[in-house]
Amino acid sequence: MLRVFIDLARLLDRANAILAEAAQSKNEGDLSEHVKCLERAAVDFSQIKYFIGKGGDSPFVQQAETRMRGIEKALKLALYTFFVRCVDQHLAYFSEDADTQDETENLLWLSQCLRAYSTIDEQAEAESILRNRLVKPFVHGAVAGQPGKGMGMDSQALADMLERIIGFVARVGIPLVDGVCAHLPTSQYNLKTQVFWHEISDAIMTSLPLLFVPGMPDRFHHNYQIVCRFVRDFSDLFKHADSISAAVDFAKDEHFVEFHRKWQLSAYFAIRKTQIIDAIEGKEPATPTRKSLDRVQLGLCTDTAALAVWAIRRCWSADVYLAPLAFRFWQLSIQVV
Repeated sequence: MLRVFIDLARLLDRANAILAEAAQSKNEGDLSEHVKCLERAAVDFSQIKYFIGKGGDSPFVQQAETRMRGIEKALKLALYTFFVRCVDQHLAYFSEDADTQDETENLLWLSQCLRAYSTIDEQAEAESILRNRLVKPFVHGAVAGQPGKGMGMDSQALADMLERIIGFVARVGIPLVDGVCAHLPTSQYNLKTQVFWHEISDAIMTSLPLLFVPGMPDRFHHNYQIVCRFVRDFSDLFKHADSISAAVDFAKDEHFVEFHRKWQLSAYFAIRKTQIIDAIEGKEPATPTRKSLDRVQLGLCTDTAALAVWAIRRCWSADVYLAPLAFRFWQLSIQVV
């Protein structure tokens, strides 16, 4: 136990000295040395927590805990301040002309900050900062700038909005992910999911709730396909950096599952089923497609058979069918027959 106390006292003194050195290097403008000091302080802080956990409830350990809380507060403040600076610099690099070397160095600093956050078990805090400082302003601005909401949103406006978001992720997100992968090859960070996808999906679900309601089935169908294409494009952006396990984790992520569950596909199918059945029973005016179905040309004996062919084709037509509803449309086709 004496060895633990000696190591603990040494670490407390060293951590305080490193934080003082970090403050001095920042004042002198030596940011490379500053972030290195923060990394070293993070390692010492992690070891301090470990030794305090082994030290029991002695007065010495209680005093050490008080000193540890002071170190923790100073470290987190310094780390937050520098990390925010690096995040803002990364964003500014893509909005104005900047020296490529500066951004290369900044990506290294970002990675070092992320490693320090991971060392002190604060990955979630780092990801939250990235979401709020890097992703949220642009994404919420793009979503909030739509002329209509949900059912009233023009499909082209939706496509344009999602294209702008994809462009932003490609321009800002991919260099960040590539930089982190290069400097932290064994990192447990999943920026694709935890930072970019979570913020984007939350913004869409919160700001455009009626997008997921099939009040206008034709528009719903078109918008659903547009969004599915957006999700594929989003995944493809990160494909070069994704492992198989990361791709699987993305598909199982709660936000990803909730985003797809949000679409009221059952209600959409009910509307389409009613339309098709009403058309067969003559409750709905004949459409040009139905009028063009000639039973003789089809080699059928009755108009009813021609209507059945129309109904089956309608189930699987490109402007009605949706892949998640394949089984239901197959059942409806069997019922028509």
